[in-house]
This record gives sequence, C-alpha cells and structure tokens, in this order.
Amino acid sequence: MYVDLPDDVPLTGLPPDFLSDDKRVEEIDLDPGDEAFCLGFPQAAWSPGGFPILRSGHIASYPLTPMKNVKEIYFDLFINGGNSGGPVYYSYTSRVFKGQAHLGG
Repeated sequence: MYVDLPDDVPLTGLPPDFLSDDKRVEEIDLDPGDEAFCLGFPQAAWSPGGFPILRSGHIASYPLTPMKNVKEIYFDLFINGGNSGGPVYYSYTSRVFKGQAHLGG
C-alpha cells in the first residue's frame, strides 16, 4: 500500500542498503525452507521492557531472485494479530554455504 506522508512526519528505521538484494541472497545461499525470524507483538503480547516477541518460520517461496521480477519473498509462520508488518530477518551464524563455514552473521 502506498501513501503520501506530510513532510513533517519523521521517518525512522533501517536504511535501504540494510535490506537484502540479489547479491546478498546469493552470497548467504538463502533458500526456500530456510528458517527465518520475525519480531512483533502477537495478541498484544510483549516481553519485559516492552520488547517484541521473537518467532520463527520458513522462507516459503521460489524463486528468490531476481528480486526485480520476484518482487516478494514469502515467509510462512503462524501469525496472530500484532505480528503483521513486523520485520523478518535471517541469521546465518555457524552455517556452511558454498563450501565454506560462516561463523558470524
């Protein structure tokens, strides 16, 4: 959904270069079925300090690239109200891909 925001609305968040692109998806060998994580407030729940709840699911679409054609990567998890719009991220710590171990991610 696209909306026009007034010029005086402060926008915060992640810079666009933080998001994945084709090169990054191929570098980390992201594949359908890989586990990923989502932050949100399911059923208005939160952890101590007001932090969101971490949940996991799986990359559920194919192909993943080229993104200019694919447009979306589907993520499958059981969701409740309050999770919609939450960020999805992938952790590849201690994963072996393209024949090499990667110890950080």
